[in-house]
Parts: sequence; C-alpha cells; structure tokens
Amino acid sequence: MREVIIEVAVQVIGAILMGIVGIVFAYIGKWMGQTKKLETVSAAMEQLEAVVKNVVGELQQTTVEKMKAATADGKLTPADIKELGETLFIKSCEQLSSPASAALEAAGIDIEAMIHSVAEAYIERIKRMNNIIEIGGAE
Repeated sequence: MREVIIEVAVQVIGAILMGIVGIVFAYIGKWMGQTKKLETVSAAMEQLEAVVKNVVGELQQTTVEKMKAATADGKLTPADIKELGETLFIKSCEQLSSPASAALEAAGIDIEAMIHSVAEAYIERIKRMNNIIEIGGAE
C-alpha cells in the first residue's frame, strides 16, 4: 500500500513539475518573441531615420535652394513647406524597405508622423550646426 501511495505521489509531483516547466518555457518563449519584436522595430526605426536624413539631404540639394531663390526674401513660403513635407513623405516611403514598413505598422507607429518628426529634428540640428559654424567663423 505504501509503495502505491509513493508511486502515485511521484506521478503527481512529476506532472506538477512538468506543468511548471511548460509554463516557464512558454514564458521564456513569449519573452524571447517580445525581445525579437522589439529588436525588429528598433532596426526599422533606425532604417527610417537613415532614410529620412538621406531624403532631407536630397531635398536640400535639389529643391530647397531653388525654392528659396524663387522668393524675394529668400525664405520658404508656407506652400513650399507643405510641398516639401509631401515630397519628403513620398520619397521616404519609397526608400523604406517593405519589412521595415511592415514592422513599424505592426507596432502601431504612425509612419507619416514619425517621418516628419525625424525630419524636423534633423533639420533643426543642421540649423544649429550652421549657426555654430557662422558664430565660430565670425570671431
């Protein structure tokens, strides 16, 4: 009788341990899946940033200077800024890879807003650098 109780207890404990091990492995798998998803989104964000910086540079060289030259005060008009924003979005989407775009969309990221945010931050950084260079050159 005692042997039967021990055998049943071992089976029950074994089943409980297998259940715990299964739960632990399921949690680890879920955690690893989340980590992989975050890595994918991070890589997609890095690609988006690189693409936007490239497009901003292209537009600066090919379009912005011409638009500024076409105005009396040498500044962009609101219509110019709107046109540049649309062109920035279109060119950035064309250059962004499909997997990166899909990863960003799956993460619920507003790609258009992100493109404009990255571009604005990059343009502001360029302006600050130019001001530093001008101030440094004037001394």
